[in-house]
Amino acid sequence: MPIQVIWDDDAHTRIRYDFTGEWNWTDYRAAVQEAYDLMRSVSHQVDTIANFKASPRLPGGALQQVKRALDEAPDNVGELYIAHGSPFVNTITATFGRVYTLLGQRVFVAKTLDDARAMSETRRAG
Repeated sequence: MPIQVIWDDDAHTRIRYDFTGEWNWTDYRAAVQEAYDLMRSVSHQVDTIANFKASPRLPGGALQQVKRALDEAPDNVGELYIAHGSPFVNTITATFGRVYTLLGQRVFVAKTLDDARAMSETRRAG
């Protein structure tokens, strides 16, 4: 499967998407539904890390697809962290934040997976 969805921590406060190789928006939508099912299994806020280390590209239409996914998110969805994004992925992320300002306030870019985890933990600690 080109997108694997797993709990990123034992406390179930983060879900991680591991993108591998080539994938499309059908793969993404299936992964989003899997992640949302996991989120709905707990009552606390759940952050998301999108790990692009093994897949540096995005198919066309990224802004609309990510907006759609966030619009359909469960009430306990937290913040979204983009890890290991290519310059293109990071540019799309920044554009998303400018186009969808309210949603963009919950989307962050991290250089590495460990950086994304640290950012999530720091923001949770308040």
